[in-house]
Amino acid sequence: MNHPIRLALCVSLCMLFFLPPLSGQQDQNGRARIRAALTLSRRIDSKLKFRPNIPVGEAAGDGEFLRRITLDLVGTIPTAEAARKFCLDRSETKRRDVIDALLATDAFANLWSRIWCEILLGNYRDLNARFQGKRLEKKVVNESFRRFQAWLQERISRDDPWPLIVVEMLQATGMLTENPPLFYKASHFRQGSFPLTFADDMSRALLGMRISCARCHDHPFDRWSQEDYYGLAAFMARTRVTAVGGKTDRVCDDGEFGEATMGELTMPTTKKVIGAQFLFGGKAGSKDLRMPMLARYMATARNTQLARNVVNRTWKWLMGRGFVEPVDDFNQMNRPVHSSVMENIRREFARNRYSLKFLFRAICNSESYQRECGWTTEPFASAALRPMTGEQLFKAITTATLSSDDPPDFESRKMRRLWGKYLKNLPGIFGAGKPWTEVTVLPANTRQVLLLRNGTLVRDLVSSSKGLLERIRGSKALPEEKLEEIFLAILTRFPTEDEIDRYLWFVEDAESERSAWEDVSWTLLNSAEFSLRH
Repeated sequence: MNHPIRLALCVSLCMLFFLPPLSGQQDQNGRARIRAALTLSRRIDSKLKFRPNIPVGEAAGDGEFLRRITLDLVGTIPTAEAARKFCLDRSETKRRDVIDALLATDAFANLWSRIWCEILLGNYRDLNARFQGKRLEKKVVNESFRRFQAWLQERISRDDPWPLIVVEMLQATGMLTENPPLFYKASHFRQGSFPLTFADDMSRALLGMRISCARCHDHPFDRWSQEDYYGLAAFMARTRVTAVGGKTDRVCDDGEFGEATMGELTMPTTKKVIGAQFLFGGKAGSKDLRMPMLARYMATARNTQLARNVVNRTWKWLMGRGFVEPVDDFNQMNRPVHSSVMENIRREFARNRYSLKFLFRAICNSESYQRECGWTTEPFASAALRPMTGEQLFKAITTATLSSDDPPDFESRKMRRLWGKYLKNLPGIFGAGKPWTEVTVLPANTRQVLLLRNGTLVRDLVSSSKGLLERIRGSKALPEEKLEEIFLAILTRFPTEDEIDRYLWFVEDAESERSAWEDVSWTLLNSAEFSLRH
């Protein structure tokens, strides 16, 4: 057996640790991981300490919690019926139960596959690739991205260990159109040197570190030298891609990826040839297959930064701020807040087979995550207040105005058409030239306010013949019950006594009951309570 084949076999064997167990054992291990996640939740709360003079938020109400967890895990708000059932439920485990239910949905895997696509690829709505000087057909780029996102969604859905997902992306070879995880590498074949571009982007996305400063000189804020940087990039120096097909000599419609047996990088300043060496230890031999070797070093337990990066990014999404900010700038000068909490979560994440669902379950079940929203500037003392993403805002509006017992089918032709119409307004909200995707948090600006107040989307949905208000108009319920239904649908809570008095007075005093209920709905949809994640 020659050396490269032996190495590939070694990499495959080292990943046996990450393979799922047999079904009976899998169920038992799953229950054990749930117990471990709940134990970690309590440990997070016990270790997250604040100074004596810092006010700590109380537990969020049921409606606020349900709205928050649904937005964070599946990207929309709950229906009025779901809100009513949850708020009236007296079960002591109802919060734990709804977390488990949301983690098991396709919507969770879909949302989080796209969030990770943005982390890995940047603006995935504006991708391109060039192989041997030929531009990859745009329709092939789009289809390859779609299959990559579907592949990642499947892995997240079945809760594959995160290192296994990373290994599949780094080791992938063959034809781009036949191997979905190859798109991660393919998207980095743009302008410039692939080994250097890939080293920059991979270290930020997968390790949470900005090492690009070391391309020209030793890193001023961290321990990385130029040799460290070029040693990492050298793993990619033998990656080769052959342009395939295409109707002209400037365009191709596929690419075949492989690895050459020779090829090294030379450091420009010293002209020294640099061998492939991983940042946290480990070198590749001259005959080793480089990308499988890089995959092996990325997946080894010695590389704690892989898990730390996932923990920090997940914590940021759920808690509003990472332990390290910016989330892609771990360095010796940028110390984490509450580092002991971060390290504790990181260790348990690794012990529980790098399960993303374990990580979400542990954080979301903690009292720290479930605190009410507050105005303290102390990190994690209260829930974060932030604008929704563009997609969250769209889905929240449509769920509030169109759904009854079940949320709208966002994959239906009608909803995709409505989404496409709404999508045209989003670039204007972000501003010219601002890179974004629908999972990027919207900036709070005047354009967003005008979209809600004057845009046709809200106006048309509020007055829809099949929407919330049409059901209320046709109902024989009391005015108080109609108002209650609107509040549950839009704000995921019951109205207060003061709100009941004010809004019913407005409806009773109006010339048209129909237009009055429309005004009530429009007012709530334009409130900060609706448009902010809290």
